[in-house]
Amino acid sequence: EASEQLVELNVKLADQKVALAEKTSACETLVEDIVANTSAAEDKKTLAEEKAKDIEVQNKVIAVEKTDA
Repeated sequence: EASEQLVELNVKLADQKVALAEKTSACETLVEDIVANTSAAEDKKTLAEEKAKDIEVQNKVIAVEKTDA
């Protein structure tokens, strides 16, 4: 009877190993997606900050031109 239980436990263990491998793979894919999306978001943030600086400079130029006019 003990050997039967051992066989059953080994089958369960094998199933759990397969499930773990699948979940690990899915988790790794999710982490890769998060890293890629984070990088894209950081790039967009940097671009937005640069554009904000450009707009600020343009506004200063416009203000000077208005006072000169």
